[in-house]
Amino acid sequence: MEKQPVKFEVGKTYIYKFFGDHDLAIPCKITKRTAKTITYVELDENKTYTKRIRESFGVECVSIASYSMAPVLFADRLAA
Repeated sequence: MEKQPVKFEVGKTYIYKFFGDHDLAIPCKITKRTAKTITYVELDENKTYTKRIRESFGVECVSIASYSMAPVLFADRLAA
């Protein structure tokens, strides 16, 4: 039996961290999702973004930007 991927859920808050400064954690609240995209609000700046979902090692994730050291938001990193 194949394991189900960890998925983003609407209403939950997740965090992403930067490779260069791992102590900096940005909280993001999921406000909407479809099968292929999520819409989230970065709570520190109150900005809304829509990104395409991909899967990595059984966990949904989205790339925050498109440069080599860009942070990635993973569905298994819930904010405390």
